[in-house]
Amino acid sequence: MRKELGASKVESVEHDFTACLETDTRDHLIGRRDMLVGLWAGEQLGLPGESRAIYALEVMAAGLLKTGPEDVVDKISRDFVKRGIDITRGEILVQVSKKHRLAVAMQIGVPTSITQEDRPQTES
Repeated sequence: MRKELGASKVESVEHDFTACLETDTRDHLIGRRDMLVGLWAGEQLGLPGESRAIYALEVMAAGLLKTGPEDVVDKISRDFVKRGIDITRGEILVQVSKKHRLAVAMQIGVPTSITQEDRPQTES
């Protein structure tokens, strides 16, 4: 015997699935943004390719604690101060904003013209 689901039950399941998908998409976007910011910050710190990628993962991990960019900015700011790099929190936030727009464009498949400043540097 097959049990039919009522319309309200189906709508509830669809809503839960959609909410879960939206959360996953947002988390993926923020993770990508934080990775891009970490690559930029690693370049400012003068890290070579593999170390820069590891640093970007550390930045991304710092961003997992809260949805806002505060933890990421705090980490990068502390690291810049330790290394004597004169880049302000405001300038870091500008990069977060730029990388967020780039991450959105990448996520929805919009061709982007990444400037030299935004392009992660590779080791030759």
